Amino acid sequence: MNVVKVMVLGLDGATFRIIRPLVAAGKLPNLGRLMQEGAWGILQSIIPPHTAAAWPTLMTGKHPGNHGLFGFDQPSLGGYGGAARLVTSQAIAGQTIFDYASRAGLRVAAIRVPMTYPAWPINGVMISGYPSPEGGSSYTYPRELCRTIPAMRDPAAARDPDERKQILLEEIARTGEIGLQILRNDRYDLFMLVFQQTDIAHHWYWRYIDKASPVYTEEEAARYGDVIELCYRAIDAQIGELLQFTDSDTSVLIVSDHGGRVSASNYFHINTWLRQEGLLALRRKPSLQSRAYDLRSRLLPKHIRTQLKRVIAATMPDKISARAEDFYFNLEDVNWAQTRAFRFNVSAEVQGIMLNVAGRQPSGIVKPGAEFERLRDDIIARLRRLRVPGTDQPLVEYIYTREELYGPQVGTRVSDIIFGLHPDYRGGDGVSGPIFAPLRHEELLGALAGWHDAEGILLAAGPRFVRGGVTITDASLLSMGPTVLHCLDMPIPDVMDGTILEPLFDPALVGATTRSPQRGGDGTALRASESPFTGADHFELSQEEAESIKGRLRSLGYL
Repeated sequence: MNVVKVMVLGLDGATFRIIRPLVAAGKLPNLGRLMQEGAWGILQSIIPPHTAAAWPTLMTGKHPGNHGLFGFDQPSLGGYGGAARLVTSQAIAGQTIFDYASRAGLRVAAIRVPMTYPAWPINGVMISGYPSPEGGSSYTYPRELCRTIPAMRDPAAARDPDERKQILLEEIARTGEIGLQILRNDRYDLFMLVFQQTDIAHHWYWRYIDKASPVYTEEEAARYGDVIELCYRAIDAQIGELLQFTDSDTSVLIVSDHGGRVSASNYFHINTWLRQEGLLALRRKPSLQSRAYDLRSRLLPKHIRTQLKRVIAATMPDKISARAEDFYFNLEDVNWAQTRAFRFNVSAEVQGIMLNVAGRQPSGIVKPGAEFERLRDDIIARLRRLRVPGTDQPLVEYIYTREELYGPQVGTRVSDIIFGLHPDYRGGDGVSGPIFAPLRHEELLGALAGWHDAEGILLAAGPRFVRGGVTITDASLLSMGPTVLHCLDMPIPDVMDGTILEPLFDPALVGATTRSPQRGGDGTALRASESPFTGADHFELSQEEAESIKGRLRSLGYL
């Protein structure tokens, strides 16, 4: 049997909120055994705790400011929030653990790791993960593998929760079988496989298990309350099969990119708050677009408006989509010549505010330099004073300038202010009306039933790691890339922001940690130019591929 040296298994969005009770009940025997024999603990995600940003952090050992991905799309930061461009694996700046290992002559398999579409050449096999489109051949390397290995099915195609459940369980089995097929055919030094289905199950089925959800009902819980558990149990069974390709010398890491929880049930309309604070202005005379917006708001429920927006974004040219985006957010009614700050969303979990800077935005009025810094500090101070309505709890849980979070080299690739809200609140798009408002009932019935938090999972077992069920604290997703390379006896590149997670290792066996100089700390893309295994031609998504990816993203509430 082919034995793997380092096996990394990812459970997207997995959380100990689900795992620990199931382990205690004996329902996850493989995860339970790893927790008992090895080490485990919460794996703190990055900001934003989001699939598109977090898995590249694991792959590169860099925070998003250096690897370049903050979400599934990249908006124009020199505008006001119009249509964004989808990103692909080619947007990841620098080398990944797969590239480093390949260049060292090690055999590598990367199976359904998110944000690896299109698959690129490595010394082994790559099968792209979420949100790869259906069809084509670019989701595998070598390309001919697409003849025998199917693309991921999209649960969004399901007509109802029962069919979605069936697709989830089938895809768990198919993902595991693909991994086994790859393992049977060759020997690998580094094998990584990700199960996406835990995150999908959270998004759609969390409302059936959590009474904190405003749309929880006992009747529906009785019918669908077992789906998340069934997904975890099915994945645990697949983990047991994959572990057959390990032995006492294998380092096994089970990780997630972020955690999961019930979705926020209230909006904080950031632009409305900025307007109240005198930082965002509306036109004195409502525009034709504004009057149409008001009529649209009265006649169409928000979930119908959201579906209409998504159809336009998926089917119309970028210029039309950008104008539709402005209309959707009622941005046509903003007086940009008198607006000093506006919402610029980072992700559903993390909010952002952009200043309307002269020379950067089309109608910018804030002068760069001292005026910019004073205004930004003032907005941060005001946000820190906000409280959850009716309580003394801070509305803003954390807040940073982009330079504090990502360093000065990040430039303007993310908003000027970045902050996270109380778990029961998410950013809203309104520019008028109440600052705080509940999500509509219909919004919580779909992919917004569950969402992300920053507390992922880490389980580790192997000859180098501490043993006996040791609980690891202060583990960070940033540490995983360096830790994987260390398990492969490779030096840690200087460009990695993380360092190896030393508490995970037996002190007698840690060994010397070296860092090797690598170019690219400024975030420039290196893979095609520096790796002999990444010489793929420049890749552009076709219209069909883009529409397929957008459909997958919309099905989980990402677009």
